[in-house]
Amino acid sequence: MIINIGAIVLKEKVTLIKLISEIIIITGVYLNSKIKIRNTKIG
Repeated sequence: MIINIGAIVLKEKVTLIKLISEIIIITGVYLNSKIKIRNTKIG
């Protein structure tokens, strides 16, 4: 029982970390594209 609960918690943590990292990557790409668009408009 204890091992199963630990495994479930670990899986949940891993999925959470993956989700957070994906969100960070997506926002980073979005911000980079916005900055590039601004730079091309200025230049």
